[in-house]
Amino acid sequence: LQSQINPHFLYNTLDSIVWMIEGQRYDDAVVMITELASLFRISLSGGKTIISMEAELRHAENYMNIQKVRFKNSFRVRYEIDPEVRNYCTVKLILQPILENAIYYGVKGMEEEGEILLRAELRDGELLLTVRDNGFGIPEEEVPLLLREGERRPSRGSGVGLLNVQRRIQLRFGEHYGLAIESEPDEGTEVRICLPAVPYNEENRQRLEEGR
Repeated sequence: LQSQINPHFLYNTLDSIVWMIEGQRYDDAVVMITELASLFRISLSGGKTIISMEAELRHAENYMNIQKVRFKNSFRVRYEIDPEVRNYCTVKLILQPILENAIYYGVKGMEEEGEILLRAELRDGELLLTVRDNGFGIPEEEVPLLLREGERRPSRGSGVGLLNVQRRIQLRFGEHYGLAIESEPDEGTEVRICLPAVPYNEENRQRLEEGR
Protein backbone atom coordinates (compact mmCIF):
# COMPACT_ATOMS: atom_id res chain seq x y z
CA LEU A 1 0.00 0.00 0.00
CA GLN A 2 3.03 2.31 0.09
CA SER A 3 2.42 5.34 -2.12
CA GLN A 4 4.99 5.86 -4.86
CA ILE A 5 6.12 9.11 -6.45
CA ASN A 6 5.15 9.15 -10.13
CA PRO A 7 8.43 8.80 -12.08
CA HIS A 8 7.14 11.24 -14.71
CA PHE A 9 6.91 13.87 -11.97
CA LEU A 10 10.60 13.34 -11.18
CA TYR A 11 11.67 13.38 -14.83
CA ASN A 12 9.69 16.53 -15.56
CA THR A 13 11.01 18.27 -12.46
CA LEU A 14 14.61 17.44 -13.40
CA ASP A 15 13.92 18.74 -16.92
CA SER A 16 12.67 21.99 -15.40
CA ILE A 17 15.84 22.30 -13.33
CA VAL A 18 17.98 21.71 -16.43
CA TRP A 19 16.28 24.46 -18.44
CA MET A 20 16.59 26.83 -15.48
CA ILE A 21 20.32 26.20 -15.35
CA GLU A 22 20.65 26.53 -19.14
CA GLY A 23 18.80 29.84 -18.87
CA GLN A 24 21.17 30.92 -16.07
CA ARG A 25 18.28 31.04 -13.60
CA TYR A 26 20.52 29.63 -10.92
CA ASP A 27 18.57 30.92 -7.90
CA ASP A 28 15.35 29.36 -9.26
CA ALA A 29 17.18 26.08 -9.88
CA VAL A 30 18.48 26.05 -6.29
CA VAL A 31 14.94 26.60 -4.98
CA MET A 32 13.60 23.72 -7.10
CA ILE A 33 16.38 21.36 -6.00
CA THR A 34 15.79 22.31 -2.35
CA GLU A 35 12.04 21.66 -2.68
CA LEU A 36 12.69 18.32 -4.40
CA ALA A 37 15.21 17.24 -1.75
CA SER A 38 12.77 18.08 1.06
CA LEU A 39 9.95 16.25 -0.74
CA PHE A 40 11.96 13.04 -1.05
CA ARG A 41 13.35 13.28 2.48
CA ILE A 42 9.80 13.33 3.85
CA SER A 43 8.68 10.66 1.38
CA LEU A 44 11.31 8.31 2.77
CA SER A 45 10.99 9.42 6.44
CA GLY A 46 13.51 6.80 7.53
CA GLY A 47 11.07 4.03 6.64
CA LYS A 48 8.34 5.38 8.92
CA THR A 49 4.69 5.14 7.93
CA ILE A 50 3.40 7.51 10.62
CA ILE A 51 4.75 11.06 10.55
CA SER A 52 3.72 14.41 12.01
CA MET A 53 1.14 16.53 10.26
CA GLU A 54 3.82 19.23 10.20
CA ALA A 55 5.94 17.03 7.91
CA GLU A 56 2.95 15.97 5.78
CA LEU A 57 1.92 19.59 5.19
CA ARG A 58 5.52 20.54 4.34
CA HIS A 59 5.63 17.67 1.83
CA ALA A 60 2.39 18.95 0.25
CA GLU A 61 3.80 22.47 0.00
CA ASN A 62 7.06 21.17 -1.54
CA TYR A 63 5.02 19.30 -4.14
CA MET A 64 2.80 22.27 -5.00
CA ASN A 65 5.74 24.69 -5.21
CA ILE A 66 7.39 22.40 -7.76
CA GLN A 67 4.18 21.98 -9.75
CA LYS A 68 3.50 25.71 -9.84
CA VAL A 69 6.88 26.26 -11.48
CA ARG A 70 6.34 23.40 -13.93
CA PHE A 71 2.91 24.74 -14.91
CA LYS A 72 4.23 28.32 -15.12
CA ASN A 73 1.96 29.54 -12.30
CA SER A 74 -1.19 28.74 -14.31
CA PHE A 75 -3.05 28.08 -11.05
CA ARG A 76 -3.07 29.51 -7.54
CA VAL A 77 -2.72 27.63 -4.27
CA ARG A 78 -4.22 28.82 -1.00
CA TYR A 79 -3.44 27.38 2.42
CA GLU A 80 -5.71 27.68 5.46
CA ILE A 81 -3.85 25.77 8.15
CA ASP A 82 -4.79 25.74 11.83
CA PRO A 83 -1.37 25.76 13.59
CA GLU A 84 -2.68 23.24 16.15
CA VAL A 85 -2.98 20.44 13.59
CA ARG A 86 0.77 20.35 12.97
CA ASN A 87 1.41 18.44 16.20
CA TYR A 88 -0.74 15.39 15.41
CA CYS A 89 -0.10 12.04 13.74
CA THR A 90 -0.89 11.14 10.15
CA VAL A 91 -0.17 8.39 7.66
CA LYS A 92 2.45 9.86 5.35
CA LEU A 93 1.82 10.89 1.73
CA ILE A 94 -1.95 11.19 1.87
CA LEU A 95 -2.21 14.74 0.53
CA GLN A 96 0.06 14.51 -2.52
CA PRO A 97 -2.13 12.07 -4.55
CA ILE A 98 -5.20 14.25 -3.92
CA LEU A 99 -3.34 17.43 -4.89
CA GLU A 100 -2.06 15.66 -8.00
CA ASN A 101 -5.65 14.84 -9.01
CA ALA A 102 -6.69 18.44 -8.35
CA ILE A 103 -4.02 19.64 -10.80
CA TYR A 104 -4.23 17.06 -13.58
CA TYR A 105 -7.98 16.36 -13.54
CA GLY A 106 -9.19 19.63 -12.05
CA VAL A 107 -7.46 22.88 -13.01
CA LYS A 108 -5.07 21.83 -15.79
CA GLY A 109 -6.20 23.25 -19.12
CA MET A 110 -8.74 25.68 -17.67
CA GLU A 111 -9.28 28.90 -19.62
CA GLU A 112 -9.68 30.97 -16.47
CA GLU A 113 -7.25 30.79 -13.58
CA GLY A 114 -7.47 27.63 -11.53
CA GLU A 115 -7.35 27.66 -7.75
CA ILE A 116 -6.61 24.87 -5.30
CA LEU A 117 -7.31 25.26 -1.58
CA LEU A 118 -5.69 23.13 1.10
CA ARG A 119 -7.31 23.47 4.51
CA ALA A 120 -6.35 21.69 7.74
CA GLU A 121 -8.32 22.09 10.95
CA LEU A 122 -9.13 20.45 14.26
CA ARG A 123 -12.85 19.75 14.68
CA ASP A 124 -14.65 17.79 17.40
CA GLY A 125 -11.56 15.80 18.36
CA GLU A 126 -10.72 14.90 14.75
CA LEU A 127 -8.42 16.26 12.07
CA LEU A 128 -10.17 17.42 8.93
CA LEU A 129 -8.08 18.03 5.80
CA THR A 130 -9.75 19.49 2.72
CA VAL A 131 -8.49 19.83 -0.85
CA ARG A 132 -10.83 21.83 -3.06
CA ASP A 133 -10.40 22.97 -6.66
CA ASN A 134 -12.52 25.11 -8.97
CA GLY A 135 -11.84 22.87 -11.97
CA PHE A 136 -13.76 20.68 -14.37
CA GLY A 137 -15.39 18.45 -11.76
CA ILE A 138 -16.67 14.89 -12.09
CA PRO A 139 -20.14 13.67 -13.17
CA GLU A 140 -22.32 12.87 -10.16
CA GLU A 141 -22.74 9.19 -11.07
CA GLU A 142 -18.97 8.67 -11.23
CA VAL A 143 -18.06 10.13 -7.82
CA PRO A 144 -19.01 6.99 -5.79
CA LEU A 145 -16.81 4.83 -8.05
CA LEU A 146 -13.65 6.65 -6.94
CA LEU A 147 -13.48 4.77 -3.63
CA ARG A 148 -14.85 1.40 -4.73
CA GLU A 149 -12.43 -1.43 -5.32
CA GLY A 150 -12.76 -3.21 -8.64
CA GLU A 151 -15.02 -0.57 -10.20
CA ARG A 152 -14.19 0.94 -13.57
CA ARG A 153 -12.21 4.14 -13.30
CA PRO A 154 -14.16 7.35 -13.87
CA SER A 155 -13.52 9.32 -17.09
CA ARG A 156 -12.09 12.28 -15.17
CA GLY A 157 -9.90 11.70 -12.17
CA SER A 158 -7.76 8.83 -11.00
CA GLY A 159 -9.52 6.61 -8.49
CA VAL A 160 -6.34 4.58 -8.02
CA GLY A 161 -4.53 7.25 -5.97
CA LEU A 162 -7.61 8.04 -3.90
CA LEU A 163 -8.34 4.39 -3.15
CA ASN A 164 -4.70 3.92 -2.10
CA VAL A 165 -5.00 6.80 0.37
CA GLN A 166 -8.29 5.44 1.72
CA ARG A 167 -6.83 1.96 2.30
CA ARG A 168 -3.71 3.24 4.05
CA ILE A 169 -5.71 5.49 6.39
CA GLN A 170 -8.16 2.75 7.32
CA LEU A 171 -5.36 0.22 7.79
CA ARG A 172 -3.94 2.39 10.61
CA PHE A 173 -6.97 4.19 12.03
CA GLY A 174 -10.01 2.03 11.21
CA GLU A 175 -12.93 2.24 8.81
CA HIS A 176 -14.52 5.21 10.56
CA TYR A 177 -11.83 7.39 9.01
CA GLY A 178 -10.82 8.14 5.44
CA LEU A 179 -12.07 10.14 2.46
CA ALA A 180 -15.29 11.83 1.40
CA ILE A 181 -15.66 13.31 -2.09
CA GLU A 182 -18.06 15.87 -3.51
CA SER A 183 -17.92 17.11 -7.09
CA GLU A 184 -20.00 18.89 -9.68
CA PRO A 185 -19.17 19.28 -13.38
CA ASP A 186 -17.72 22.73 -14.20
CA GLU A 187 -17.84 23.68 -10.51
CA GLY A 188 -14.93 21.71 -9.06
CA THR A 189 -14.18 18.92 -6.64
CA GLU A 190 -13.72 18.74 -2.88
CA VAL A 191 -11.96 15.85 -1.15
CA ARG A 192 -12.08 15.66 2.65
CA ILE A 193 -9.82 13.49 4.79
CA CYS A 194 -10.90 12.65 8.34
CA LEU A 195 -8.31 11.40 10.85
CA PRO A 196 -8.39 10.91 14.63
CA ALA A 197 -6.57 13.62 16.56
CA VAL A 198 -3.66 11.59 17.98
CA PRO A 199 -0.87 13.80 19.39
CA TYR A 200 2.46 13.18 17.67
CA ASN A 201 5.02 11.66 20.03
CA GLU A 202 7.26 8.63 19.83
CA GLU A 203 4.96 6.42 21.90
CA ASN A 204 1.91 7.13 19.73
CA ARG A 205 3.93 6.86 16.53
CA GLN A 206 5.24 3.40 17.43
CA ARG A 207 1.79 2.23 18.54
CA LEU A 208 0.27 3.25 15.22
CA GLU A 209 3.18 1.81 13.21
CA GLU A 210 2.44 -1.53 14.89
CA GLY A 211 -1.27 -1.22 14.11
CA ARG A 212 -2.36 -0.81 17.72
